[in-house]
Amino acid sequence: MPESLYTGVMAKADPKEINAILQSAKMALNAGNMREAEGGLRRILAMAPQHAEATYLLGTLAFRVGMLGDAIDLLERSIALQPKQIQYYLTLAAAHRNAGHMPETVKVLVRAQKVGRNNPNVIGQLADAYKLIGRYEDALDLIDQAMMLHPGIAQFYATKATTLEKLKRYDE
Repeated sequence: MPESLYTGVMAKADPKEINAILQSAKMALNAGNMREAEGGLRRILAMAPQHAEATYLLGTLAFRVGMLGDAIDLLERSIALQPKQIQYYLTLAAAHRNAGHMPETVKVLVRAQKVGRNNPNVIGQLADAYKLIGRYEDALDLIDQAMMLHPGIAQFYATKATTLEKLKRYDE
């Protein structure tokens, strides 16, 4: 992998060609063939620099190989290009979390919650992030709301139990 994932040469964009390259890059990424995936994604971004999904996937690739700085930059860019894609926020939050940036993790998840207010993945990750930074009451409030909206999600019960344990409220 190169030091940065931003290089590329401008070329003419053909939507059919871009789609074919994108599908191939996705398959390569899913198969763990990072070089092939990176090459395809770079080709797309050379043809269409504002391609949100290719930007997101390149950010995901950078995250998977541990290039967290590039991952965070690319994932932020993908959100700027397509701000309604909840998965983009969740991956960005995971990159920040892996980089040890817990305040940024919370900020990203709060942004995601504004977009997908009742999304159980966002709620669960935000509650967990609150718990990890010691905002136990905020975590409990969020989990209680989430449990009313999505009563069957086991993760919420586990997060509530561990949060109550942190608060030494064992009887609850």
